[in-house]
Amino acid sequence: MSEPRWETVELVHGVSYRSTVIPRPPDAPMWRRLPAHPMTSPRPRHRRQQVVLGRTGRWLIRAAFILLVSISPVGAAGTGITPSDWYIVDQGDQHRPSSWTYDRGVWYQTSNIYGGQDAAAGLPKPGTFMVSHSSGFSDGRVMADIASDDDDAIGVMFRYQDENNYYRFSMDKQRNYRRLVKMIDGEPTVLAEDRAGYDKGRWYRLEIRATGPRLRIFLDGSVMFDVTDASLEQGRIALYCWGNTLCQFRDISMQREIGTAAEIPIAADNAPSDRKPAAAGIRVPAAPDPAEGAHVQPDAIPTTGGPAYIIGPGDILDISVWRDDALTKQVVVLPDGRISFPLIGEVAAAGKTLAQLKTELAERLGVYVPNPELNVTIEGVGSMVIYLIGKVNGPGRYPIGKDLDVLKALAMAGGLTPFAKKKEIRIFRKEGDQTQIFYFNYNEVAEGKRLEQNIDLKRGDVIVVP
Repeated sequence: MSEPRWETVELVHGVSYRSTVIPRPPDAPMWRRLPAHPMTSPRPRHRRQQVVLGRTGRWLIRAAFILLVSISPVGAAGTGITPSDWYIVDQGDQHRPSSWTYDRGVWYQTSNIYGGQDAAAGLPKPGTFMVSHSSGFSDGRVMADIASDDDDAIGVMFRYQDENNYYRFSMDKQRNYRRLVKMIDGEPTVLAEDRAGYDKGRWYRLEIRATGPRLRIFLDGSVMFDVTDASLEQGRIALYCWGNTLCQFRDISMQREIGTAAEIPIAADNAPSDRKPAAAGIRVPAAPDPAEGAHVQPDAIPTTGGPAYIIGPGDILDISVWRDDALTKQVVVLPDGRISFPLIGEVAAAGKTLAQLKTELAERLGVYVPNPELNVTIEGVGSMVIYLIGKVNGPGRYPIGKDLDVLKALAMAGGLTPFAKKKEIRIFRKEGDQTQIFYFNYNEVAEGKRLEQNIDLKRGDVIVVP
């Protein structure tokens, strides 16, 4: 069977400066205006100053706002997914309404809205959730960083069809649970659960993988739940809070499986016409790595004939020994470049190819296991990233593929803000103990001058836009 292709969609970046009233979808019982720009969205619990303006002052403010709108980017093709892509559903009947705000790349929910039983055993847990219009998918992955400074429930819903039919992963510190629940016609069922909560103030990397009836939940790269359920085949994603006065969500994205290599040409310029255009906040990578079970950022893995992939910190590896379940394990390469494996302890993995690591593991395991049949594959690429900070519309961490230059990276981040110093952009590259600095003048490159500034980026590069 040929491997599927994927479409990655950033659900937060690509922010538009246009003030937008969210259209009410037919399946949403409640809706409200959401903040249309992070600069105008106050951080939770910050007191807002009131300023009294005269007629002249009001006209000056209005003129400045019109000017800002006229020069602000809306994405490469004006179709970036913005905060107004979301709509709110409030189910809780206590302390309503919810309070969702978006500020500099982070969604906050600061209302104590909740409903149902307070005890952990009460499954429905109706609270508030925010659904993304454009996130419909069947098979694929959902990724988000989540954190809470309260101790109640926070999570993500997927394959959401309406308020009575969805899957929901949530975790609760006070009630000490992490659970995967399915809701069918308003009736909840626990699919998987453990007795663990979360640490307040800590950011967790949540990843949900849905492939047909198989549903897997990963937290910080480790498998938490792996279940099979065929009740819901497709739907949207949503951010979920219950009784939690400071839920936080950032770096929300998804990968859709959009076909197979036999059905869709591999070349990126032959993408099907029904795919969304690759504008700010939308990235359409090529086909995934053909290795069985690999769920990685496709362009990060070289094709046959290119240089072998070098393992880096943050990568997720699947290591298995044939006919030995005790020696089949998924490991994350630690920041110091090491992994830990049964029987042999710590092994340096960063800087090696898969073949080199496989050879070393086989040699060391051979002391304990006669002639081990070893397999090492990439399950997730966490090290093939670059970083954009400063005056871009979507600062953060982005996956790096083949032939990614500075201009493409800036487009991935939604472009420059109106106040960016376009002539003073710098790229920092660390090689060993040395740090190289490359200078990039956006105005010159945009005019076709000194194109050598538009360098190809490497793993770990940091682009700073003052």
